[in-house]
Amino acid sequence: MNVQVTVSASDFSVTIPENPMAGDLLGTIEASTNQGNLTFTLIEQEPQGAFEVDSATGDVSVSDSELFDFETNPTLTGIIEVSNGTLAEISTVEIILEDVPEAKVFEGDVSLSSQEEVEAFGQNNYTEITGSLFITPSNSTVSNINSLVPLRGLSAIGGALAIRINVDLNSLDGLDNLTTIGDF
Repeated sequence: MNVQVTVSASDFSVTIPENPMAGDLLGTIEASTNQGNLTFTLIEQEPQGAFEVDSATGDVSVSDSELFDFETNPTLTGIIEVSNGTLAEISTVEIILEDVPEAKVFEGDVSLSSQEEVEAFGQNNYTEITGSLFITPSNSTVSNINSLVPLRGLSAIGGALAIRINVDLNSLDGLDNLTTIGDF
């Protein structure tokens, strides 16, 4: 009695945050055969050189981490042949990248002395200031700053945070995402 040889392979799809590290495991091609061992061969991929497959296990991992950039390649694709020497099946690969907000750093100190300046600075969507942040009127006058909400993207200040003489400012809403404040 002759047993019919079979090979089966599932398509591979995964969604991950952009910017993984080279060598990171993305998952494994699900495949089986009723006779012999399976071999996994990467036939094509777009972009070239982005990922690799282990020929014995079907593990798919990051090869060139720079190609896993959402803004450049939101989806990476490929075709892997799964064979047992005599029969082969095709597994399509789709790696979908999730956009991760990039750090936007302001180098130096920032002085904001009016609501207009707060709003203008906030439109730049900075996530970090390497120096200090001063929210205070110029020339020791009273400022018209009444809201820090435009600064809600800030998560780190490398130097000091000083808020002085802002009588119209009733809340620190907008600085909620600050996780790091340095010192002098």
